[in-house]
Amino acid sequence: MSAYSFKAVKRSICMLAALVAFTGCSAEAWKRAAYETSENMKQQQCAEQLGSECSQRDSYEEYQRNRGDVFKTEQSSEVGPI
Repeated sequence: MSAYSFKAVKRSICMLAALVAFTGCSAEAWKRAAYETSENMKQQQCAEQLGSECSQRDSYEEYQRNRGDVFKTEQSSEVGPI
């Protein structure tokens, strides 16, 4: 792991800790913080790869909407009790 990479991970962890400290310890805050940290790390890794084009990241709200749509689709395709 390069020094830049370690620094980026350390910064992401600090951001996660600060976000949790300022928003409280609700389950939703933890989920949001985990999502934001994951997306920040992906962006930093992409930026390190000079030849790759980084995709635009979704907001947490957009991620939740997409996730809810997938969950609803999976539930509707399941077979009911036999």
